[in-house]
Amino acid sequence: MQPSPLQLSEIFFVHTDIKPRSGPDVTTPPAARTRFYFSNTDMTSTVEHAIAPDDENSSLSNVLITLRIILDGDGENPPPYLVDVKCVGYFTISKAAFPDLEKRYDVAVVNGASLLYGAIREQILNTTLRMWYGELLLPAVTFFQNAPSIATKNESAVVQDNEAKPAPRKRASKKS
Repeated sequence: MQPSPLQLSEIFFVHTDIKPRSGPDVTTPPAARTRFYFSNTDMTSTVEHAIAPDDENSSLSNVLITLRIILDGDGENPPPYLVDVKCVGYFTISKAAFPDLEKRYDVAVVNGASLLYGAIREQILNTTLRMWYGELLLPAVTFFQNAPSIATKNESAVVQDNEAKPAPRKRASKKS
């Protein structure tokens, strides 16, 4: 095992809103709790990033990544909770490990968003553990499609396919 070239320096929760989809009847004990499965559930994620200008004298690049997860209760299989959580992470990534700038930022954004997702996943799990409808454990996901080189190509394709619509600024993805 060795340290990753991407390191999380700091993480902050910007917004945390987790509440039951419907109000529980507190006069009656909760029914037996069952684990919620996310098939056919609408879950939205938004990944945004900013890359600091490179300092030629530093061996590290600085990257800021925000991740927002929303479960809004829509879809065929609505979750027991309405969730809106956003956090920001400050990362460093080794230039030596990824000399190619595009590859460096792809790795930083994809893996950085994954680290933030893990923190959000734990926050939601810990918060819902003692809530009325029981624990909510988010599913495992991938942020590969949010790599800047891939997202930029996808945005360019949107503009080419429909010149009237500007490419989206936020890198958003919907998970089921």
